[in-house]
Amino acid sequence: MNLIHLPSTRSTNTYLKELLEKDPSTEAYTIVSTDEQTGGRGQKGNTWESKPGQNLTISILLRPDMNAAPKARNFDLNIIASLAVRDVLAEHLTRSKVEVKWPNDILVNHKKVAGILIENEFEGSELTYSIVGIGVNINQEDFEDYPLPATSLKLEGGTDRDIVSISKEIAHAMRAMITKLPASAEGYRDRYHRYLYRANEPDQPFSLPGGTHFRGTLLYVEPDGKLVVRDDLTNQKKSYAFKEIKFEQE
Repeated sequence: MNLIHLPSTRSTNTYLKELLEKDPSTEAYTIVSTDEQTGGRGQKGNTWESKPGQNLTISILLRPDMNAAPKARNFDLNIIASLAVRDVLAEHLTRSKVEVKWPNDILVNHKKVAGILIENEFEGSELTYSIVGIGVNINQEDFEDYPLPATSLKLEGGTDRDIVSISKEIAHAMRAMITKLPASAEGYRDRYHRYLYRANEPDQPFSLPGGTHFRGTLLYVEPDGKLVVRDDLTNQKKSYAFKEIKFEQE
């Protein structure tokens, strides 16, 4: 497992992508970490804010053989990354409720502690590699600029944590799960649903891009990653891609 640490970089995902352009043979599970990410991105262009030196900011190179896992889908990599981060944090916060918010944020006691961004590279229809960008709030205690309620391992657990050790724990967990992917895709999906935030809780507030608001029940996530929600008023079910529906805060 090759670890590259940078004092500062625009984006660990971008750095790793540029590294692959220079050296296409870069080994799987190469980790790029940084103390300060100046242009961090989240899903669909959202930004990831992090105070320098206080949090985990890494990108991990994956080279999964999806042809060896005919029942797997690309979203299973999101599931694996989410579960790997969730499981490691749950080991550090044994008294806290650690959940996955679709598609791949991690919440502790309903507050955001981590975010994940996966970028896939294809040759035709074949996946050649994936870059998994992970941000975890580790030792930061001030989140005044965050748009949503946020927390960190230190706020929840009361002590400073070693960022490098947690980075390696996440990478090892991810590698162990990918190794078992051909036989375990459905099992991973079941575990993802077990920890899915707001799953099967009726009367939850949602909104759609056009300004429509409704109350419904999050039922499950389809293998392709779409979220299935039932409108509690009409009893109709519909599947939504990311950014087609939003969880509302109450």
